[in-house]
Amino acid sequence: MQRLIISMGFGQGHDAQTAALRAVQSAQGRAEVSVIRAGKISATDVTTTVTLAAPDPAAVDVEQLKTLFDGGGVQVSVTQGGMAPMGTDPLVVCASVEVFVPVQAP
Repeated sequence: MQRLIISMGFGQGHDAQTAALRAVQSAQGRAEVSVIRAGKISATDVTTTVTLAAPDPAAVDVEQLKTLFDGGGVQVSVTQGGMAPMGTDPLVVCASVEVFVPVQAP
């Protein structure tokens, strides 16, 4: 597999899950995989790795975030990070989305 796309996004919300959803959607909005849309690579052959930085990693439901992706395998990990500038509200979560595709023979 080779990395085709890496995209970053951030989201804010009154809770970590809302901020995480917005961060992933923000990153997805910046990434377009035209080779998949053109049918040159099957969506089931794509692997996606999502890394989130959240003020409270335990408050993020990774299984719900996986439903935002079509096709192949999705791995989601959450680390300590993000921001809670006012102490608790609003929260900011940062996301990195990496899309890997099979290596194509020349």
